Amino acid sequence: MTDNIYQSPGADLINADHSEATNGGSLETALLGEYSIGIGDIRREAWKLTKGNKGVIWLAVLVFGIVSFGANFGLGLLGLPDGQAEIEAGAWLHGYALTMSKGFLLLPVTAPLLAGFYLLCIKRVAGIPASVKELFAYFGKMPSLVIVSLLSTVLMYLGFALFILPGIYLLVAYAFAIPLMIDKNLSPWQAMEASRRAVTHRWFTIFGIGLLLYLITILSVFTIIGLIWTMPMYMIAYSLVYRTLFGVNGAVSDSTDIATEG
Repeated sequence: MTDNIYQSPGADLINADHSEATNGGSLETALLGEYSIGIGDIRREAWKLTKGNKGVIWLAVLVFGIVSFGANFGLGLLGLPDGQAEIEAGAWLHGYALTMSKGFLLLPVTAPLLAGFYLLCIKRVAGIPASVKELFAYFGKMPSLVIVSLLSTVLMYLGFALFILPGIYLLVAYAFAIPLMIDKNLSPWQAMEASRRAVTHRWFTIFGIGLLLYLITILSVFTIIGLIWTMPMYMIAYSLVYRTLFGVNGAVSDSTDIATEG
């Protein structure tokens, strides 16, 4: 394999530490586009795997929500506005700027939690033991997680400002940057470029998977029982796409027990 498949601006992926994946694809084959993925196959397998994983995923969502709410409440006690009052008063630009600013200030808490949530779902799909403790396993990588979250968000916003379509492209292309950074031991920019380059080979298919699962989830909101299944199914499908493209190395964490099946 030649070095140039790794050469992207500022991303020397060939020096990244990525041991052999446990199943699925690999970083090398993903960058070359040597993978096969189908909307129907992902949907069917996601539905099948949801039965044994929905309990732990919902528990993780609950814990994520409680911790995030606590952090948000703490910022509120410090007198930081959330922008809602400004939006209701008609000062849309000011209000959204305040909302985004507060979101960025919360990243030291939410970014590691989100990384843990992604890795929890990905590991479960790969058959690697993981529990809700996975949510708290990556606070040691908080600076890098904040950087990758900020970079990808800013670039996506710039893309949406440039006639929307570039933003939609980057929204899908950067979807796997956070788990890639942890699972394959990449830098923030390496992870973003690896995700973008791999996804671009089958961008429309991956977009189609996300759109289909999003629509199913939105429609299920009208029935609570349906939502209990479809939200975990969405995350299982995301994890299956990751496994198909990149394989799963099983990043080291303290989460070694399996929570109650759901």
